[in-house]
Amino acid sequence: MNKMYALKKVVILIFLLMLGGACGFFYARKNSVESDLAGNGPRRISGKYKYVSPLIACNFSENKEYREYMPLEKAFQDIVQSGITDHKIETASVYFRDLSSGRWVGLNPDQTYWPASLLKVPMLLASLNYIEEHPEFLKSAVKLVGTEDKNAGEFFSSAHHTVLGKNYTVEELLKYMSSYSDNNALIAVASLIDHKNIDDVYTEASITIPKNQSNFPAFISVKQYSYFFRMFYNAAYINQIFSDYALSLLAQSDFKQGIVAGVPPEIEVAHKFGEQSLGPDQKSEKYLHDCGIVYFPNKAYLLCVMTKGTDYIDMASIIKKISAAAYAEVKRAEH
Repeated sequence: MNKMYALKKVVILIFLLMLGGACGFFYARKNSVESDLAGNGPRRISGKYKYVSPLIACNFSENKEYREYMPLEKAFQDIVQSGITDHKIETASVYFRDLSSGRWVGLNPDQTYWPASLLKVPMLLASLNYIEEHPEFLKSAVKLVGTEDKNAGEFFSSAHHTVLGKNYTVEELLKYMSSYSDNNALIAVASLIDHKNIDDVYTEASITIPKNQSNFPAFISVKQYSYFFRMFYNAAYINQIFSDYALSLLAQSDFKQGIVAGVPPEIEVAHKFGEQSLGPDQKSEKYLHDCGIVYFPNKAYLLCVMTKGTDYIDMASIIKKISAAAYAEVKRAEH
């Protein structure tokens, strides 16, 4: 009897030790996860999709720049100042964000610019959000009406354009709008979807549309605009399939003179550029922007550059230099 009693005590003791160990493990695991969230930025689902990395959780400050990227900020300052001195630009703003850690650095990140065709990205978000609710809309046919080709007069003109009077599916229009920056496609899509979907995109990005504007902001900063690409990459606004699809369209952009020109040809970039001239002659005030996600191996980063000047080629050369500097810094940090 005493032996049986002693054996029971041993079994109970072992059980209690195992239970305590298990509780300690889960407690430590919980603390470890909390520590990861606090110290290492966002946690993501990786490997399932080509262009997106859905966000699980995050815990970092949006208002804090990080010391590790101070050399990159200095490089941005030098390039922009040199461009101003050489009269290639009047001003420029840059926003760089490491999408693995959430850490960022910027140059004049809150200065605002006329967005031009960059507005096609929030329109793409709004369209896909609408299609989530109305799947049949994607395959519906639309006839492009009107007498004025809104693509006429573009400086960086795509070889692929819609034709007025021709029928297109909404899916085809999204392709033209996103990959080839087609203005006719943009107007057609905007006229078809519920404007509440457009307003909701800007609300989600904490961007206020001025009362005298219709469904888009008059001016926007690089930091504000970056939210649209982050909404895609994080799959935080529309589902993962549509987010990946959207970035695949933007990765097919045929504008190669900005960010793409600053990275090796094997590096994929999902991006959108915008150009706008606010006057009739060659020396009119112009805007040229390029923003997107650079898919550096195992370390995607977001880069957004907005410039103002009088010569598109000169502005494009500055964006290229900024892109090359960002790529070189990310590559250096990896090694």
